[in-house]
Formats: sequence, C-alpha cells, structure tokens
Amino acid sequence: MTAPLNAAQLQAFEDDGAVLVDLGLSHDLLDRGEAAWDRHAEKGGNLIADRDYVELISAPVFEEIAKQVLRSDRVFILETGSAGSGLDREEINERARRNDWQEKHGIRSEWANSMHIDVQVTTEDFKATPRREHLAIWFWLNDVPAERSAMRVLKGSHKWLGAHWQEMQQRWKADPNAPLPVRHGPRWAAEGEPDARSFAGEDPTAMAAPRGYAQVFSQSLVHAGWHSEDSEPRKGFHTSWVADGVSVGGMRFNDQSGRIDSLRQRSAELRQVMDPQRRHVAMDEITLERMVDLWEEKWPPALRKRFRL
Repeated sequence: MTAPLNAAQLQAFEDDGAVLVDLGLSHDLLDRGEAAWDRHAEKGGNLIADRDYVELISAPVFEEIAKQVLRSDRVFILETGSAGSGLDREEINERARRNDWQEKHGIRSEWANSMHIDVQVTTEDFKATPRREHLAIWFWLNDVPAERSAMRVLKGSHKWLGAHWQEMQQRWKADPNAPLPVRHGPRWAAEGEPDARSFAGEDPTAMAAPRGYAQVFSQSLVHAGWHSEDSEPRKGFHTSWVADGVSVGGMRFNDQSGRIDSLRQRSAELRQVMDPQRRHVAMDEITLERMVDLWEEKWPPALRKRFRL
C-alpha cells in the first residue's frame, strides 16, 4: 500500500511530536467502527469481543503508520481502547477552570487538569533506528472539532524533554548518588524534574480531526485530556505501538495492577480473534517475553516506579 505519511508529515512528527493523518478507510468500515463504539458506550464489555472493532484496528494502515514513524519493518500493538465520549469529563475540567492554578502559576485551564507525559524518551531514544518510543494513534469515527477534541498537546515539547532526560541519564551514570526525579513528567519544582511552569504558560494545540483521520503522536509529548464542550460525544478508539527490538520491560515499574500481565492477555486475545493475515501485529508469547527481557536498567532504583522504556 502507499505510505500513509508523506515527507512533510514525517518532518512534522519529528519537529512537533504530533501529526494528523488521513487513514483512507472505507465508509463501510468507519460506519461499522462507529457502531462498535456506540455498542461499547451503551453496554461496556470487552471491545476485543466485537468483530467490527477488531477488523477496524486490524486495518493495515495503522501498522504502516507505525512502521514509518518508528522506522521499523516490524511493529506491534501495545495498548488499545476507546477514546471516550468526552462528556463524562466536564465536571472534572470545570473544577480545573475554577481552581487557583491560574492565579498561582499563570496557567491556561486546558493544562490545569491533567498535564502529563506517558513515557520518558531521551534524545538518543527518539533519534534511534528503530525509534525507542511508544507511539499513540487516536482515530476518529465522527468529526472532532476543537471544542470536542480529546486532547491538548504542546508541540515540540518532546525535544526539550528528550534533552532533559538525556542530561539526567548522563548525570546519573557519572554519579550514581546524584539526586534525580522520583516521578516522570513535568512537576512543580521537583528535584531533577522539568518545571511544569516552563510549559504551562504556553498555548496548547487542540487536536481537532475530521472523521476518518488519526492523531499520531509521541507519548513523550506533553499533553492533557479535555472534555467535549458541546452536547455531541466524540467517537474514537486508540492504539499504541512499539517497534520490534525495543524493550517494553519498563512498563512493569509503573504498575501495581500488572501492565505487563494486561499486555500478555490483550495480545493473546487479539491473536485469537484477528484475521490470520493480520495477527502478526499482536505479539506472540515468545516475542513478548523477549521484548520484556530486553530491559536494561538505565535509571537508579529511586525511579523504578515510573512508566518508561
């Protein structure tokens, strides 16, 4: 198939850490995917039991996007799920609007509720081939204008943070007793952490998208969830991806509930229900354990409760 991202889009990902991509999916597949979203919103349950959902996330375009961005001929699904309606977040974000963050820190309310990153990625990680990164793909089954968009991102923040984590890693290698952060992501004036005030005064970008498009972004990018500001729910799903040969062992350190165990279960379930020609994107048991075992400790013991590569 034709490469989903052109040269300009690949460069946008490098520079901004996020890019919008037309998936080129058929109207029939989008309609069935939207129906699966509606069923899940009404009844809940395991999405992997829904054939229309499985067919949608199995579409080759997602694998091809991950291959391009992660610079690898072999990529795997890490996590899957529903993007949520956005209507259920209104009360939470209304509290964020009313709190005292703006008075204390001059922060836009979009950041006040949930500014975070999902994983630490150093500059070397981001530039590596394959890219040592977790890639998020959020894709939409109805139009998601700015007032309905699920996410606010700070474009380019992955570069500043990558340099910061690179420095912290080198500092610890030079002096294992050096003070380093105990939690990942921007926090208020924490030892060794990026100060969140460096980001919080910046204008976020609302990740708006038409139906049938995907938001492709680095999980090392500063981002925040947001609610739908109109009465219509946003409808979408998300997947995350990793390249073959990149450790997923760091996931276990953030996780009292067993993120690796969840990955094992999800991968096994996907391999059971996916078309035989598509199930290679779900890790088999041998591949998964190999990628867990690739783990090499690059951070001191104080950091072992964080989600990282």
